[in-house]
Amino acid sequence: MEIPARHILRQGCNSVVENNELLVDWSLIENCNWRCSYCFADRRYVSKFIPSLEQLKCAADNLLAMNKSRYYLYLIGGEITIIPHFVPFIEYLNEIFGDKVELMLVTNGYRPWQYFDNLIALSRNKLNITISIHSEFVKLDRLVSIVENISPKATLSFGLLYHLGKKAYVKEIFSVLSEMKKNYRFGLSIAPVLVPPSYTEADPNYTAEDHTWMKKGNKTCKLLEKISGTEPDSVWPFTLNYDVLEDGVERSLTSAAMTDKLTEGYLNFKDMYCCQGIGYFYLSHTGECRGSRCPINIGPVANFFEPGAQLYQVKKFPVAMKCQLDNCVCAPHHILPKFRDLRETLAFVRNAHKKIAMEHS
Repeated sequence: MEIPARHILRQGCNSVVENNELLVDWSLIENCNWRCSYCFADRRYVSKFIPSLEQLKCAADNLLAMNKSRYYLYLIGGEITIIPHFVPFIEYLNEIFGDKVELMLVTNGYRPWQYFDNLIALSRNKLNITISIHSEFVKLDRLVSIVENISPKATLSFGLLYHLGKKAYVKEIFSVLSEMKKNYRFGLSIAPVLVPPSYTEADPNYTAEDHTWMKKGNKTCKLLEKISGTEPDSVWPFTLNYDVLEDGVERSLTSAAMTDKLTEGYLNFKDMYCCQGIGYFYLSHTGECRGSRCPINIGPVANFFEPGAQLYQVKKFPVAMKCQLDNCVCAPHHILPKFRDLRETLAFVRNAHKKIAMEHS
């Protein structure tokens, strides 16, 4: 049943805040080796700047100084694996964080499986790898070799973009990979291409048949996993909590019970108050720290490429921002605490500031 946005009272990942954990949504680089026709990045303005290994290490040192119980580093681009010193950077993260870190990499999968095998060998904890499948450039045989050699060693997932200009190839990729799910543990889902200007809505050129194929494909994957006993570990280690109002009765839900969140209204937080900078923040490729990557934020509050940068010394986080988007399509933002009621929001922010002040006194 579709839940109108006004029925969502509270949303977020309670455990991250309660356990003093931190998810860092870290955009290491803007540039990419591919030029997908539907990419949200405006190629005229994409920076080719690549942070040095020393700058990346400095940011990592500043994160470690925050003394969180656990760190989830969500490393994205651009295409992160074109950074020349990406491998030694991964080695450094594992060296200083040890067992307190969980690395989540998002890549287009252009690298051979041996590259990812090297990253796995350097990792203290099981590596999470998400591969966005872009049919304009990807090679199917490379995806097959990655499944064969990497899925037994890492938490592996594929997001297949349903590009209307490559329908036949997309369906071929899905056919081959879904067949492999009978023998290998990895995630596979089909997602629509999102369109400008906001990139929060699916391509309007999809037909009812296209939407049906995507939903059927995702259900087929889940069914194959159950039948074959190949259910993969989740690459996204967070359980989302929802308090909703239905027929005048308030009840709690978790993300484990939901599918197709975008189309069923679960990602519409418009007019809710999003508490940015608690349990999560965004780092740009230039080291700037913001409460989110969303356009609705208070701007940079610190630069983690500067030695000794301390996020909470600026005393701006957490801060509540009123959401103006019809859909929240950035997965890291889904863990941020959100409230419908302003008084409840302000009370949460006040208590969070008190707790942070005590921790850093």
